[in-house]
Amino acid sequence: WNIYAAQASDGDNIHNDTGYCAELLQNAILPVCQYFAYVEILSDREFEQNLAAYGGKDLWRGYATVAGKHPNFAMKHVARRADIWPVFRQLFTRQAQGKESG
Repeated sequence: WNIYAAQASDGDNIHNDTGYCAELLQNAILPVCQYFAYVEILSDREFEQNLAAYGGKDLWRGYATVAGKHPNFAMKHVARRADIWPVFRQLFTRQAQGKESG
């Protein structure tokens, strides 16, 4: 159960594979992971075009169908390779245990 996984990708995927990847993530990977993070790396041009128009590339859109159903899954975009490690650090920073109710 103490499996923490991450994937970084340019988001390009064979369109027919996207549904399979989302299904695999939801049914095989997330049930055995404590936490899974997906980071999509887009160039400035791709960031502007794909993020604004579509929310991300094919793989992002496929994974987005899974994200709302699993609290142990997080997704982020980055525009430069140099941003990958800071985003991973942010995604894997321990969250405060329990929230105070008001």
